[in-house]
Amino acid sequence: MDQKRCSRPFEGVIFVVCLLALSGGGCSLDDPSTPFTGTSSVATSTNGTVTNGGAGTPTPTPPPPANPPSAPAPTGGSGQDVVFDALTSGMSVGEVSGGQFSRSGWQVTQRGNFIRYRVPTITSGYVEWENLNLTRTNPARDLFSLMGMWDPTKGDYRENPFRVHIRKLDTQGHNSPYVRMRFISGGDQNDVGWDFLDWNPSQVYRWRLEWGPGGGGNEARVLLDDRVIIRTAYGPTYRPEQHWIELGIEERAETIVGVVFRNVRIGRR
Repeated sequence: MDQKRCSRPFEGVIFVVCLLALSGGGCSLDDPSTPFTGTSSVATSTNGTVTNGGAGTPTPTPPPPANPPSAPAPTGGSGQDVVFDALTSGMSVGEVSGGQFSRSGWQVTQRGNFIRYRVPTITSGYVEWENLNLTRTNPARDLFSLMGMWDPTKGDYRENPFRVHIRKLDTQGHNSPYVRMRFISGGDQNDVGWDFLDWNPSQVYRWRLEWGPGGGGNEARVLLDDRVIIRTAYGPTYRPEQHWIELGIEERAETIVGVVFRNVRIGRR
């Protein structure tokens, strides 16, 4: 039985949220080209056409703007920061593997680049960051990871019972929705997504992932420029023994080449 929530206008973008109650369960696989069977929030694009389907052609990812002004630190949402990392002064407080720094931030130059933050266990928290150079089509069909978090004491990333990631997909062989979150807490897996493709590489996008008590239980949600685009309820408290949060994901090696990260905040709610 499918339960649908009514759609409503939201600042020119229509969101249709469908909550799927599937008998016997069922989740999409880690391969994003497989059919998506989670909950999908479907939005029209900014030009009023539905952003679904079609074959995509890879396009070069532009470099950061030449000599951009230093990025001011955003005020962020409510919470207590555990980490703030501007990434605009040629260094990071995290563990850096590859990429290059500029006044714009840290730019991914190879698919295996990542920055890792080892933080205390956060059962109710947030990860916030900004991106530049997000484009409609990614440089390759298998480059789509933005961030992830997990518990390295519980096994490899792909089988981890505390695995969380956010991906930005495109039409190069992928199914909609094109922005996806997988949230696994204590083995309880939830796949949710949002349909959007009209990225502007010169625009600064601010992302925020939140998790913890909410909605009468536990809830995870993704905000883009302060708008909720994805949300899901989940069961067990998110309580990794060791808590790693990564821009890009080392084990997956799917980081989007050319994308710039900056103004990272990690904290408790």
